[in-house]
Amino acid sequence: MSVTQKAQLDWNIVEGALTLPERFALYREIPSSFSSDPQRAGILLERWTGLLGRSSEEGIADQIDHLGFSIDELPRVLGAIDPAAADVHGRTPWMEACEEALAWNGALDENGIPSADYLNRDDEDPFPFEHAFVPWVDVATNRLRRRRPELDADLTAEVLRDEQRGLLENLATLARDCNVSDFSMARLGAYDANDMAMGMFMKEPPRDVYLKTVRGMIGPKMRDWMKRYPALARMLGVRVEAWSRAVGELLDRVESDRELVADRFNDGRAIGGLTKARFGRGDSHNGGRSVAILEFDSGLRLVYKPRSLSIDEASQSMLGTMNSILDPEYRIRVPEAMDRGNYGWVEFIEPKACNDKKDLKIYHARMGVLLGIVHLLQGNDFHLENVIANGSMPVPIDLETISVPSAALETDSDLQKLVDPAQELVSNSVLGTLLLPSAMAIGKQRDLRQLGALRVEIPGKTKTRTIRKLSLVNTDFQRWIKTDDDSNERPNSEPWIEGGDKVDASEFLEDTKNGYRIFYEAMQSHRQQLAEEIAVLEDSWVRVLNRATNVYFRLMLESCESTLMKSGVDRWVHLQRLGLSVQGELTKDGKENLSHLVDAEVDSLFDGDIAYFSARGGGIDYAITDPVTGGYSKLEGAFLGKSARQRVEEQLGRMSQRDLDIQIQFQGDAYRSTLTSMSKVLHGSIDSSLPTEEASETFVQEDKASLEKRVITGLDQLLDQRIQRGAMTNWIGLDIDSVREVITPMALSADLYSGRGGITLLFEKAYRVLDDRRYLDIACSAVEIEMASYRRFGAETGFLQTSPDGYGIWGGLTAALWAIGRHEGMGEYRDLSLKMVENLTEKNIRKDESYDVISGTAGAMLLILGLNEEEEIPGVHEIVGRLADHLVRNQIDDKGPGWPMFKGDRGVCGFGHGRAGVALALIEAGKALDRKDLQELALATFHGEHGLRGDNVDQGWPDLRGIRMGSMETAGYGSQAWCNGLEGIALSRAAALHVIDDPILRDDLEFSLLGINQVSQIMRYHLCCGRAGRVVTLGSLRRLLPEADIIDPFKAISTMARGIDTVDTEVVFGLNGPGLLQGHAGAIWAGLSLLDDQDADVLRLRI
Repeated sequence: MSVTQKAQLDWNIVEGALTLPERFALYREIPSSFSSDPQRAGILLERWTGLLGRSSEEGIADQIDHLGFSIDELPRVLGAIDPAAADVHGRTPWMEACEEALAWNGALDENGIPSADYLNRDDEDPFPFEHAFVPWVDVATNRLRRRRPELDADLTAEVLRDEQRGLLENLATLARDCNVSDFSMARLGAYDANDMAMGMFMKEPPRDVYLKTVRGMIGPKMRDWMKRYPALARMLGVRVEAWSRAVGELLDRVESDRELVADRFNDGRAIGGLTKARFGRGDSHNGGRSVAILEFDSGLRLVYKPRSLSIDEASQSMLGTMNSILDPEYRIRVPEAMDRGNYGWVEFIEPKACNDKKDLKIYHARMGVLLGIVHLLQGNDFHLENVIANGSMPVPIDLETISVPSAALETDSDLQKLVDPAQELVSNSVLGTLLLPSAMAIGKQRDLRQLGALRVEIPGKTKTRTIRKLSLVNTDFQRWIKTDDDSNERPNSEPWIEGGDKVDASEFLEDTKNGYRIFYEAMQSHRQQLAEEIAVLEDSWVRVLNRATNVYFRLMLESCESTLMKSGVDRWVHLQRLGLSVQGELTKDGKENLSHLVDAEVDSLFDGDIAYFSARGGGIDYAITDPVTGGYSKLEGAFLGKSARQRVEEQLGRMSQRDLDIQIQFQGDAYRSTLTSMSKVLHGSIDSSLPTEEASETFVQEDKASLEKRVITGLDQLLDQRIQRGAMTNWIGLDIDSVREVITPMALSADLYSGRGGITLLFEKAYRVLDDRRYLDIACSAVEIEMASYRRFGAETGFLQTSPDGYGIWGGLTAALWAIGRHEGMGEYRDLSLKMVENLTEKNIRKDESYDVISGTAGAMLLILGLNEEEEIPGVHEIVGRLADHLVRNQIDDKGPGWPMFKGDRGVCGFGHGRAGVALALIEAGKALDRKDLQELALATFHGEHGLRGDNVDQGWPDLRGIRMGSMETAGYGSQAWCNGLEGIALSRAAALHVIDDPILRDDLEFSLLGINQVSQIMRYHLCCGRAGRVVTLGSLRRLLPEADIIDPFKAISTMARGIDTVDTEVVFGLNGPGLLQGHAGAIWAGLSLLDDQDADVLRLRI
């Protein structure tokens, strides 16, 4: 095609692609060109309010006011704009790129779709709908040629093709949902179910619908396609321009810096021509720029980074000083770097094997040193891709975050008093570096990945990870399928010995701790020297990470959904979800500060980039990068809390033996929590056995007097672990995501399952049972963070907007505040608990997508109904009715009514996450509300669960978690636990029989009792799915079934008594942290429950 050929872009395409701020700006200049559209304004306001999760338009009004306009102007701003406004709006590069794409007249194949050399070859995987983007890639290439007329001399044909495929992949990813939507519509009626099934086995499936879809996106039909998706047309135009600019900029810089690069990185020898160049295929920043790995004729390999490398050069200086203090064995190297202002060049580090196990030990000791360096400099983001295992040397290859400022803005002295003391300790600890092992749940499923540069291997783990993959790509039968991930690629940061087994960092934990300790003690004795050295940070550019990259990327892809690509305003509004943090517990200045940051984040994501902020190492001004020039500029109105240099100075001041001990403990916690998460042994697993056999068989005969002593000792141990500031108390423990089964060392939240909510209940119960006032004082201090926040912010307090659950934050706070409010002089706690219940609006309820007892609506119903038995709650019937209706709306048909933990999953069994708990909530709500429909649904649910029962008590019920609807995957059987097995099902049936007599319920109860009416041999001591749970379950069943022959819980307590007064630091008893359901507090609760004649049934949410 001609490089000058263009077609006129229709104004309605430009108008449809405008963002709301752009419309406002245009409206200010020519208001007469706008017509009013109150209907669209009303729809937009409703959707925007829903996205931000607020109960009124106040938050939206604040944001529009931040833009300099009023909400009353919105109908006019959203109305149609006269085409005469085009002259005022002016021309933009993305519009010109779209016009060139419209005029494309390139080669077509025999099927009438574009052909190009950079489309997939036989040995390459095709990109979905890649043919449709040939016009755009051709436009980008022609624009690059205009910038670099000598392009063919700059790049070989193969290098250019590789970069073209990179752009092709990016465009296909951004347009995927629109393409799939069009393709699905075109395929309707073309094939029946039998055709689709047979198509999976065809060697060459038909492509008629695919060809039709592509033809609808090119040539004469491209204009109509742009009109349907104007925001997508704009996005493609922006990416085309960004790619040509970024590649051209790189080539300019290679040409201008040849001699400098040769002198610094190639011993003065000419570097030669560029033979390989590969930009990062992941996220881009600042106008489409990304890191590139280059190779030249001379054999030189070099890394190009389109940012200032002043922090890299500063790091070389600081590490030079630190290394001079250490013995050679513990010294760390960083890549050679040359800063060129807005970009720079870095030495390429090649992964290299270790020679032997001695090298592995040295490597891990040096990882301990590197951990110490990054922690001392208060850095982060040193994950598995940012460290290279180069023999026995771990080399950090991305130093932009080796020292980072604090993003928190502290402008209100009252706010500073609300800082969680435990959270502050964790945020400044080694856990923030990301070097240590960590597990992260990907997406909404239970798919876990290790993120840390140090990785653990799971003993005996042989199961291959399952991934979703698009099969039969670019045919009429393309679809997503599940397949085994047979890739065995070793992460950059993992050391290895050629021909050896995979390396488990756990084996070298003591070496890592020792390296860290050696570094820490050496630096502690040279603090004055280091305080002088860190002056090099003052003018260095450092990165500010406000959010994780995956958060940005996920939201950007969400904004590319086909329904949003029809309007630039709709897409812009969806990106305002970033403003969820701009509410509640912030001062006016804090809200305004974050609003400016959100503006910049939205601008980046709207253009397809990951947001990127910088700051001077000694400053607190945010800076952004101009997408065109790449230069830094101050982000007006946005400020940091502390500079990077200030944070390093503070860490130097914190250095002490106590701090060292805490950091060493955190390292062990990180390994332990990751191993537990990745082993899938956290939550009611059938085949897991972390505690030793020797520990599990320990038997201690107990009576009430000896048990009371154990309980008091256990409570004292919990008190010894607390972190205090003024009236606030918290613990650092293992925070547990009970749905995704991930545990992470951190300051405890207010949830009931593993956080302060459950611990508060324990101490309030201890006060009632042991009559010691200090326990009530501890209970109050454990929720003082929330009480102080509520006193300061009132109805704007963030936790009042949480969705309903039983053992999460809503349930934890509601239960804890209610329990404290029982006592004289504690009325404000009861009032706030009632406020938590009152705030279960329809909007907050609809946020719940778990539905179950632990994490969802069913748990909130059981808790509220139980509290209402103690004291009548105003409006309780209306609230419980809303909750019940939410369950009714979201049931699925899976051999009877069920509720999935994740969309598309089967409805699971059991009390904590499954049908037993939901059915009990429904049947009790039906009784309270006199609604037969709820009781009928409850019975149908119980009966459906009954139908899934195994053949014998050893099988029990299946564990259906993680199994998709329609899947042929076989479920495991045999759990006895409260959360998903016999204990919880027995409790649900026993409680339900108090409401309605039913033979199926009685049969299930008798069946379950056969398995659990005995001392537990489960190899864990905790409450959720361990021996403590058996003790509490037996006590509850004795109260529910006084006529039944239930064994004395004192027999059961004898097998777990050591867990009550022993801090389980070595996982001897399978206790995870201090929390109630999986931790030490639960073991104590089990003992305390046997000292209480009027015990609360916490496993039924009767507190």
